[in-house]
Amino acid sequence: MNYDTDELQGCTEAERSKANARMAAVQIWNWSIALGRETGKNNEQIIPDVLRLLEASGFKVSLASLYIWRRAVRDKGIVGLVDLRGRDDRPRYRRFFLELARRYEAELITAAIAHELTKEQAVNHGWAIPTIRESELYIKIHVRPGVTTERGRGFAGRSDDALNDI
Repeated sequence: MNYDTDELQGCTEAERSKANARMAAVQIWNWSIALGRETGKNNEQIIPDVLRLLEASGFKVSLASLYIWRRAVRDKGIVGLVDLRGRDDRPRYRRFFLELARRYEAELITAAIAHELTKEQAVNHGWAIPTIRESELYIKIHVRPGVTTERGRGFAGRSDDALNDI
């Protein structure tokens, strides 16, 4: 089954696939519990059958994971099933970071100044605004290596003091 919605737009194909699989497991869990209760069984009688059914359906999942996924669906919908650990692209900050990188690369200013100027732009456009620390890390990891490579040795006229700001 495909539970894919517009909510998963910013997710990769692998994340979408995993969220859909987890949603299918939650649906099987919910249907099985409801069916078991209709037949007069309690949870202690239902749970082992549900876990066997899920395993037969190709889901090797623990009871704890099922409870966590069920709560995630209840609280956030299918988006709650997407595992975002380890992601560094931070889609909600994408526009902000693109503008930040543009200002930093073109205007030869420090990360702190680029952040402040970009923050004004973000407020005008309604973009999410990361902290100054997140902006500095983004520049350090994603922008500075590119600037160094593009311009050869050094940072084209920047003083060491400006580089120490980030």
